[in-house]
Amino acid sequence: GGGSGLIGNVTPGQLAAQLVVDGCIPLSDEAPLRGELHVHGAPLDKEARAKLDIEGASPDGNTLFFALGGNGVFWDLSYGLATVWFKGGDPTGAVSELEKALKKAYPKYKFIEEQKHPDDKDLRARFYIVDLTPPKLVSLEVAHTVAGARSPQFTVRVRPLKKPN
Repeated sequence: GGGSGLIGNVTPGQLAAQLVVDGCIPLSDEAPLRGELHVHGAPLDKEARAKLDIEGASPDGNTLFFALGGNGVFWDLSYGLATVWFKGGDPTGAVSELEKALKKAYPKYKFIEEQKHPDDKDLRARFYIVDLTPPKLVSLEVAHTVAGARSPQFTVRVRPLKKPN
């Protein structure tokens, strides 16, 4: 109900953070989704999905597109891997939104490191670990461009793992 007015104020970074923290991570924990998404994703057909050429995605996965004004956020679910991304927008701001959402939902999350991309001076990779119901945990691999990059983009890969005994 009445949440449709809200979407005008949601940035791609906020939506991406919400999809990761309220969607991907609980799914990896076999837990119900948290909260309520204020937008609904449109499923892409196999053809449109194949054109996206998602790294590491299985051919049988599903992709949803959440339109936001002239932009939008993609959410792909494949076996054992969830990917959330957008192009344009504010990738650096999206990193802050993600960390804010993580802090609220999973206060014990761990930031592992940030690396510069070896081939692209505009790209950074950040790594996080979130402990879930033992022995489950997820790793978040975040790739984002720096402020002022020619083609801004933001990607989060959520990979479920199990703690070694």
